Amino acid sequence: NVGNYKSAFNGLGGALSQLGFIGGAAGVMALGMKAFDTSKELQSLNLALLSVTETQANFIEQQSFLSRISEKYGADLKGLTAQYVSFYVSAKDKLSGSEIQGLFEDIAKSGSALGLSNDSLKRSFVALNQMLSKGTVASEELRGQLAEAMPGAVQAMVKAVQKLHPEIKDLNEKGLFEMIKAGKILASEVLPETGRQLAIMTGADKAEGVITLTKLTNQLGNAWTRMITAVNNSDSSGFGKFVKGIVSGVTTILDLTGQLFQNEEQLQNTFKNIGKNQGINEYQAIMKNISGTTKEQQEITKKALLEREREAI
Repeated sequence: NVGNYKSAFNGLGGALSQLGFIGGAAGVMALGMKAFDTSKELQSLNLALLSVTETQANFIEQQSFLSRISEKYGADLKGLTAQYVSFYVSAKDKLSGSEIQGLFEDIAKSGSALGLSNDSLKRSFVALNQMLSKGTVASEELRGQLAEAMPGAVQAMVKAVQKLHPEIKDLNEKGLFEMIKAGKILASEVLPETGRQLAIMTGADKAEGVITLTKLTNQLGNAWTRMITAVNNSDSSGFGKFVKGIVSGVTTILDLTGQLFQNEEQLQNTFKNIGKNQGINEYQAIMKNISGTTKEQQEITKKALLEREREAI
């Protein structure tokens, strides 16, 4: 009669199918929430960029610039945008538009050539922002911040000062910091050339094709960002409607879940009861199939079922 048990376990396939459905639904929900979070972040970044660039035409130009260099150098687009907003505010009254973009790109591609992490690149821009805001270069920002995040920054500034002031002969790092202490190094004058010298020193133009783990990670993230941007910009695309439908559906599911289950314990108990009822039904089906066997065989089967249940718990 062991063969008769087969029909009682047919429900197992259905239960697994239900689990697969739940897992699929959870995956869809996760995708929807990720799309929603990215959309929200992009909206905040774009609003900030639009605010500092002041005009729609300038906003589009700067957005295109950031998209280009993030793709070219494998930098994180969202991170670059966030840093560019602060950098633009610090630099717009001190540098020309071309100098702003040139310095920002030189630092970005130098960081890419050196294989810097996104955090190190961020700290480099923070140091530049502080120098531009103060007007003059300070030792703390150069040695303690920029040089720590971007190796070679001090040597690049030495070269920049020498190129801008050829009358200064045999300038070295000590001489540079003496000039800095005297307040003679203007950020608006020296930083654009420092960026160019740093790009030359790091071989940034030749390193564009070099693949690093940071670049690959950023490129993957940028692909997702571009997709969500395309979705946000197109209400008519089929995929756009699909993703927005997911977000809407997730919201509805979460609202209904909140109404149905007031707390975590109630949710756990509900699913426990579902499993318990399923187990009772299967047990009854098995016992019905073995009703024609001996009492001893029935007891053996019951004992086996109980042992299985204890192992499952």
